[in-house]
Amino acid sequence: MFQISREYRRWRSAFAEGRCCPAGSALLSSVGPSEEVLGLSLKQILLCVRVALLNEAKEVRAAGLRAVRHLLAFPATLPCLLQLRLDYLIARCVDIQQGNEVERTQALRLIRKILAVGGSLFPPSLASSLVAVGNEGQQERDRLARACLATLCELAIVHPEMFVQRGGVATVIRGALECSMSRMNEALVTTATQLVNHPSTRCLLRSNELEQILAPFTDLHYRLRAEDGQREEEEARLQASRMAVVAALRSWAGLLWLCREGGGALLSFLGILHIPYSQPRKAVLDVLFDIFRLTIPVWSQDFAIALRSTEPGYDMDVGNCRISEGFIVAEAEAVIPHHGGSRPNLIDIYLALLLSTCLQHGLLEGLAEVVCGGQEEELVVRATILLGEILHMCSGLLPHEPGLRAQLLPPLVNRAAGFHGDPRQRQRAVVALARLSRFHDARRRPPHHPSLYLSLLLSRGASAGVGQHSHPTEINQRLPREGLTAKECDEMMMMSRVLSHKENLKWDWTTISMLLAWPNVNLKVFKDESMHRWLRRLVYFYKPSSRLFSTVDASHPMSRRLVRCALALTQCLARSEEEGECYLDDLLRDVVQWLGGWLEGARQSGERCSIGGGGLSQYYPLLLGYLSGLPRGARALERTGVFQMMLSLVRQQDTEPLNQLLVSALDYGRDGLARVMLCKALTGSGEGLRLFSTRLLCVLVRVGAPFVGSWGLDLMLTQLHDPCPTVACAALSALEEACDSRENLHALVQMRPALCHLGERGVRLLLRFASISKGFSFLNERGFVSKELARWQQGYAVKYVAVVEEALNEALTTYRRPRDGETVTRRSSARSEGKPAFLPSHLYGQLAAHKLGCTLLQAQVFPELAAYVRNPRLDTWEGVRELKAALWGLGHVGASPWGVTMLAETALLPDIADLARTCPVLSVRGTCVYVMGLVASTQQGCDALRPLGWEGVRRAQHHPWPLPPDDGLVPPPPPLPGLLPRRPP
Repeated sequence: MFQISREYRRWRSAFAEGRCCPAGSALLSSVGPSEEVLGLSLKQILLCVRVALLNEAKEVRAAGLRAVRHLLAFPATLPCLLQLRLDYLIARCVDIQQGNEVERTQALRLIRKILAVGGSLFPPSLASSLVAVGNEGQQERDRLARACLATLCELAIVHPEMFVQRGGVATVIRGALECSMSRMNEALVTTATQLVNHPSTRCLLRSNELEQILAPFTDLHYRLRAEDGQREEEEARLQASRMAVVAALRSWAGLLWLCREGGGALLSFLGILHIPYSQPRKAVLDVLFDIFRLTIPVWSQDFAIALRSTEPGYDMDVGNCRISEGFIVAEAEAVIPHHGGSRPNLIDIYLALLLSTCLQHGLLEGLAEVVCGGQEEELVVRATILLGEILHMCSGLLPHEPGLRAQLLPPLVNRAAGFHGDPRQRQRAVVALARLSRFHDARRRPPHHPSLYLSLLLSRGASAGVGQHSHPTEINQRLPREGLTAKECDEMMMMSRVLSHKENLKWDWTTISMLLAWPNVNLKVFKDESMHRWLRRLVYFYKPSSRLFSTVDASHPMSRRLVRCALALTQCLARSEEEGECYLDDLLRDVVQWLGGWLEGARQSGERCSIGGGGLSQYYPLLLGYLSGLPRGARALERTGVFQMMLSLVRQQDTEPLNQLLVSALDYGRDGLARVMLCKALTGSGEGLRLFSTRLLCVLVRVGAPFVGSWGLDLMLTQLHDPCPTVACAALSALEEACDSRENLHALVQMRPALCHLGERGVRLLLRFASISKGFSFLNERGFVSKELARWQQGYAVKYVAVVEEALNEALTTYRRPRDGETVTRRSSARSEGKPAFLPSHLYGQLAAHKLGCTLLQAQVFPELAAYVRNPRLDTWEGVRELKAALWGLGHVGASPWGVTMLAETALLPDIADLARTCPVLSVRGTCVYVMGLVASTQQGCDALRPLGWEGVRRAQHHPWPLPPDDGLVPPPPPLPGLLPRRPP
């Protein structure tokens, strides 16, 4: 006791004299690994430390708090601390705000330590202190306010009873309504929805506590504080409430609680569209755009401008992109989404339920009211676009009957056809119907904003919808089918002014493009000298050495037309065969010299080959890539040494921007030097080029490049062994996407690759082999099936639940999947809109694809899964996870015709449907909805669910313009369309 007192006096005098003594280090060094030190118990030590918490010096109090925090390493410390009432002194340190940041920080660290070591013993005094700082800290600009809110969120998980008892729910919701940062707002709202999820914590809340996030919308006189009232503060409240509503509706607990029967929260929220106030209406429309994962159009009175802003890739400024940002690949990934093949997108199932619920609560009527009665034209335009998007989603996500009923648009059509109502509203309804027709036409067209490089890549694709993209040399004018006469050719050459004007940009490039695109215009048909002179002038204009085409600024209004004419010129010269070879070879040799300037480090053109800077020299790789797709053009590239020069360039790291353009433009449809160039790029010394080329392989698979399954899979397998983890991860993603095609999966099974060294993702990819007979035999011979089956039964099925929920969180929220060595984080910007959540592979689903696997499942797995579903343990979170694991397993099994038969024989579908309606854990209901969506992915599954009151979509996945089923049956329309259960009569 004497030694500890002496150390304490020396420590206090050190602070009084201002010396930099380590806070409390002497005292802490006296405490050893045992609870009995120098004959003193922990209680006696805490009594000594208690004196420091009452000291006048804030540094001494901070060191005392630090000492107590280190003493919490002993299990007996916390009960002793509470017995001595030290929690009141800790709360006092948090409450005092007089320039004592160090002391308050140590106090908060101690509070979090108490939560970690003994959450069930957390004292009410500390909870009240956290609530007080969380309530008033934002107003007083307390820097500890957000940290206290974060600690309250932890308390809600560890000790929800204490959290609710001390008013933590109101504090968290108030904090969400004051926070305009999406990731913080989302974390606070998720804490509240977590309490609603389970019945053990839901009973602690008042029935309308979560609905407070709607107050800024539903209460026009709402004030969070008495002094609020300025317009800026009202807009900030609406913005924060918008984020909170979106976060709540993107969780199953929040969605089902806000839409529960008798609650009326969603009905009140959508009812704001009927109130003639522009600001709340605009905020509600923005929320609807967010929850349906739609692009918010620009605020404009021009419908065409607003509609164009919603097209994919509109916000990608091609003129300002950089090769270092993966320009071409990034643009392709934005314009051409991954459809997942046979794997369902879980986001579609969630959106189907959300859309069906909103339609029942008057969404169409509210939008029609805004369209016909809106005071601002910008608001009317935005509501019309949202209405078109909703109708487009109805045709793709909902079954035929409810989707067709929504397409009839009774509230809008009645106004347009009614002659006895308000003429102004009738006129607006007619205009809205015309705009919806324009919206439909716009959605049928391909994306508007691809670059010329991407246009060339898309023109070579064979995937659904990809062929709709225009060819880079396509001329807008429709050319006659008959050939061009010599006289007409001479007239068009004179009209082009190529032979009469020296200023190249004043030539008639529209006439030039038409003449070059005419099928019979070539030197074999027109052999006169004027045609030769005309072509020589054009070839000279496009030569890099002439510095005419290459020095035109890339942002010039005629730049795209000049590039298209260059491609048409090379096509015309290639059609001319021997007569045009001299001109084509002359142009290509000049381009080779330009490439040689890159290789030697002295570019003759003086231009930087980068997107968004310099002249049009950046399109010479596009010209070479276009020629590589023409038989005579490929021979010309070999003849003039272009391929040899490109192979020399790809070995240099300094020419990486140029190499990326060359690799993305070449045609890989034929086996030749182009594929050799790609192989060299994939195995080159530059990490950036290897990553770009690997991502390009994924884009080639997505656009349906010819025979990519026969040669591209081998390259992807090679990239799995790349020394850079980022490249190997990109290769694995490309391989996963390629295996969504059955043909590619069969080809990969023939290669028999080794994938287990890639971790869980590699094993999940290997699981897909079990879905086909040859792959199942290959895996079964090596004992992989039996080992994996045992691993899944021993606990990996529960871990799979976390994998699926992590994918959903990453797609719906600001959550970002942590990489190696990282902690769980959220994005600092808004959530990643449009990101899909394709269902990861499941062993049971792969085995259920054929009879051998079903026999194995029925013997070893099904009895255990049925027991979990029929006798669920919902009192613990472990039991909830086991139930979800069983549901996901049954859902994967039911996604195949063989599996539906097994579910029907065991009569498990009625039990799953009953859980979806009545399970007290709301997140389990959401899992059941996903399971029903998986079962409804086949025709047999839809037939099995119909007697249970569930309707499914009876058409192929991702069909752009589906037709109604022709089964001869017209069932009565269900009151709850889509995946919602029908109520019993």
